[in-house]
Amino acid sequence: MNTPLETTSDARTRALAAWCAVVLPSARHLRPASDDASFRRYFRVDSEVGPRVLLDAPPELEPLAPWLEHSGRLASAGVRVPRVDAVDEQQGYVLMEDFGELVYLPVLATGDNDQLYDAALRTLLRMQLHAEARDLPEYDHQRLQAEIDLFPHWLLERHLGMPLSPARRALWVRVCSRLIGNALAQPQVYVHRDYHSRNLTPPAGPDGEPGVLDFQDALRGPITYDLASLLRDCYVAWPEAYVRRLALDYRGRLVAAGAVPTPSEAVWLEWFDLMGVQRHLKAAGIFCRLYHRDGKARYLADIPRVLAYLERVCATCPELADFAGFIGEEVLPAWRTSAAPQPV
Repeated sequence: MNTPLETTSDARTRALAAWCAVVLPSARHLRPASDDASFRRYFRVDSEVGPRVLLDAPPELEPLAPWLEHSGRLASAGVRVPRVDAVDEQQGYVLMEDFGELVYLPVLATGDNDQLYDAALRTLLRMQLHAEARDLPEYDHQRLQAEIDLFPHWLLERHLGMPLSPARRALWVRVCSRLIGNALAQPQVYVHRDYHSRNLTPPAGPDGEPGVLDFQDALRGPITYDLASLLRDCYVAWPEAYVRRLALDYRGRLVAAGAVPTPSEAVWLEWFDLMGVQRHLKAAGIFCRLYHRDGKARYLADIPRVLAYLERVCATCPELADFAGFIGEEVLPAWRTSAAPQPV
């Protein structure tokens, strides 16, 4: 395989290149494609049969079994996921179809967002109605609490040096109770968990389906979770009226399908709003953890957007108004004035 990485990169990448040369003899020009918020890495290769993507998932850190299982599960539901050409589960390698370098995020800036979101909502409906979820691990109270607790541990305490006072701790307990209760009250369906603009590739045409990536952490959970991930995206912000219109559009699709109990518009929007708060607390904590634990600083730039989401949405919910004040009056000012600590 003709690749500069073979002689200059780490031993694992060289081993991946050697494996690829066996399963795809015409492969050439191995180069990094992307990484994500885990220990997985992606590479792209050219070949006589077209470009392909290589997934490198160190088995002791990122076992391939969940990725392979959900790939098959989603494909069976009619969701467009990369076709798998070759697998070495023991080493943690996959050779797969290449959906291209473009994802939703940069395309949304061109003004094609209506078409892109329509396609993403179609796929989300297919995933929730047809991907089997009954046997998946549940998004239960313990898991939801552990995710929310990433916010005080990694963002407040570790990054900002702001441990919760007893009064703020009591507020935090009330916030957690409300958010977890909201999540558990919803119909439970297949949840991708990272259904957003960096994990969707544009469809080929107006009636095409987006490519869906990074589905390996799917669970059985709240019906508005992936919708909140998509429409209250950590990486892009839209006018609130537009977001709510799309959220109600999706509710209408569920009502038309008639397969899932769907509440009134007011209750649906409350489910959606509070689910978004849960996800943004989790995301802000993860972004700081990626910096301090894994040395990945690029996610820090997205935290102000996430905090702004939290302040704005919590301010519209009487039960979370005090928490909105805490974000706006204490957390955001501390973020703006803090020097970024060095990862350890």
